[in-house]
Amino acid sequence: MTKLEILCALSLLAGPAAAARLPRPEPAALLDAALAEPATAYTARVRVQFFDERGKSQAQTREVVWAGPGRERVDSYAKRKTPSMTRVRDGGEETVVMPALKRAWRGPRAEPDPGVARRHRDRLHALYDLSVSTGGQVAKRPTWRLELRSKADGKVRRVLWVDRATSFPLKREDYRLDGTLRLRERTLRWQPGAAEIRPVEVPPGVEVLGHGEAFLGCTPSKECAAPGVAFLRPTWLPEGCVLFRMSVGPGTSLSTSYTDGLSMFSYITLPPGTIAASYRPYVTVSLKDGKAELYTEQGSISLGVRGRDLVMQAGILAEDEQARVVDSLEPAR
Repeated sequence: MTKLEILCALSLLAGPAAAARLPRPEPAALLDAALAEPATAYTARVRVQFFDERGKSQAQTREVVWAGPGRERVDSYAKRKTPSMTRVRDGGEETVVMPALKRAWRGPRAEPDPGVARRHRDRLHALYDLSVSTGGQVAKRPTWRLELRSKADGKVRRVLWVDRATSFPLKREDYRLDGTLRLRERTLRWQPGAAEIRPVEVPPGVEVLGHGEAFLGCTPSKECAAPGVAFLRPTWLPEGCVLFRMSVGPGTSLSTSYTDGLSMFSYITLPPGTIAASYRPYVTVSLKDGKAELYTEQGSISLGVRGRDLVMQAGILAEDEQARVVDSLEPAR
């Protein structure tokens, strides 16, 4: 072995050791950095798994192209070689295509509300105790392991593996109240650098809906009218979610469901004064116009707003994300 080869080998061995000796970042600062939009363009492949209460999983692989704020393309694959869902954001407009449903959604994407993002950050710090440790490698990149432990019961709710160089969250795991795994998102490949955002093509025979139109049920108009119940539309949604179903239920309640193509979540608006008084919250969180209460229902976490007679059913959402959706609700225009 030549001297150059020996030096190269020693440098490769020293790299991980040197990285391990870096001082650990302050947990709150690391969380804030992980929540920020990426400053670097990149392409990535991400494996997403949603686990039900029995441990059975549904999975997607997502091919992501991020070209900067407001410019992104995500192609989601289940078992087929063609995408089960394609989502493109570019120039303030978003298009989501689900070929199997023969539906697409297109329209302007709401500008992010800095107040909603700020309150979400504050809720995370209020809900969880944070700690940082060495996270090993994800997608061949060294990470910090950021643990979010519930202040209500001391149990781990979420773990993030954060890239040491970019603060990008490369892996995420969410846990239920009983400690079972609910969601895993793992980056298999992450490559920085500019990439082209290809426009999405709507296949023939696919009906194009507006972002405020549901695939099933009624629409947020007089078709869904219920005495004393107004349709409220969130200005913040998890990436890729579209309005899937609306329906008027018993007691003129209005149920609204969203999907990301993998799972769903719903919120139910009830007539004034009819929200259940029997549930016992385990923690209270702040909203822009009041408080919401997180409680357990058949082993799952739900959220209730007594003053507004609204109930959130978790589905794909963690407790802090439920609060973020409800905090962003506005009357439909």
